[in-house]
Amino acid sequence: MPICFLMKKIIILLLFFIILDSCQSQKKAIESVSNMPIQSTVWIFTSVEKQNIDSQQLNSPFIVFDTNGRYFGNYGCNKFFGTYYIRKKRITMDFSGATKKLCSDMEIERIISKNIKQNITHYKISQDTLILFSKKTERFKFTAKKNILE
Repeated sequence: MPICFLMKKIIILLLFFIILDSCQSQKKAIESVSNMPIQSTVWIFTSVEKQNIDSQQLNSPFIVFDTNGRYFGNYGCNKFFGTYYIRKKRITMDFSGATKKLCSDMEIERIISKNIKQNITHYKISQDTLILFSKKTERFKFTAKKNILE
């Protein structure tokens, strides 16, 4: 009888630790829904100067900040590039150039191009959303591209 009682206690303790471990795993899973990194993420433009951009189009405008201090992207037709510097949540972006193809609808390109040359001062990331600011003005809002095939 004492051996059965001891076995029951061991089984109960094992179940307790298994349940505790699964709770910790769930907590880690919840914590992993944290912010996307600004670097090496494809950021799809969703708004410029709080004006929404249709991010479902075939050639959605995007930007990527690489790990070497360079950024590059596409307005939807033309490519653009430059350099950046990050310290804490502050960012400095220097526009270097862009291609100059003529496309059928250049309105979004014109708006993005004008704003990318503004003095971007800081950024904020909340899960899969990136916002770039010029002082207190929101210049751009992006959504992280989750799948390379999207």
